[in-house]
Amino acid sequence: MLERFVSLAERLGNVAPALSHLTLSLAVLYLVYLIGKLVS
Repeated sequence: MLERFVSLAERLGNVAPALSHLTLSLAVLYLVYLIGKLVS
């Protein structure tokens, strides 16, 4: 049971940075899109 919990925690630890990186990328793309609309 403990081993299963540890492997799950490791999986979550691998997923969390990817999710935050994706969110950051989307936020940057959205900002670029907004600036592009303001400039044009």
